[in-house]
Amino acid sequence: MNRLSTLLFTALLLLSACTMPKEISNALYDREVDELLQNTAAEYIVHAGFENKDATLLNKRTAAVVKEQAQLIEIKLESMLSEDEVATIRQPDEGVLIVIPSDFMFKSGRSELTEGGIRYMEGFAFILSQFPDFRTYILVHTDNNASEYMSLALSEERAKTLKKILKKEGLGAVHTEGKGALVPIITNESEEGRKLNRRVEIAVVASPKLIKQSRKAIKRDIRKSNN
Repeated sequence: MNRLSTLLFTALLLLSACTMPKEISNALYDREVDELLQNTAAEYIVHAGFENKDATLLNKRTAAVVKEQAQLIEIKLESMLSEDEVATIRQPDEGVLIVIPSDFMFKSGRSELTEGGIRYMEGFAFILSQFPDFRTYILVHTDNNASEYMSLALSEERAKTLKKILKKEGLGAVHTEGKGALVPIITNESEEGRKLNRRVEIAVVASPKLIKQSRKAIKRDIRKSNN
């Protein structure tokens, strides 16, 4: 199990710790983390910028530069958005991962944002606008109370709503996707499980442009040090 899987798993547990019955909590710990996260796209999105790269000194230094900026994003998000105490923010590797309960973000069964959801996304957009070389990926998930078609349609409409408000706030590099009930992290057989599955995952990652610029700068520094 890699570090990112551990962080995301911990984040998901924290979101439900207050209401989850002991037997469900124990079941979560007993299951393989990789099984819970096998199709959670946000886990892989955070790795996108450095996936399949060889572990050369150049790549390690580039990752360190990007990670430093990602840490700054995390600090700003936590300082501005923590007052609602609903989101779990983690900074795995070279990106930032945020998990938010859909019950906080959206009106029940609808794609309209709640007042809290609007406030949250406006604050998020304000912070990310300060980091134009980072991209935002948003995945919206539902439980399985409705049909597969209805769940997917609702999640897609919610994803469009999130993209619309971020673009309205001036955030351009936003990619959204509705996943419906296709990617549960726990069984939907209980209300607690369904509540946990109703979530919004936000992955913030460095753009290829930032990675390329960081590599060039590091190469220049290496050449200077060798002269």
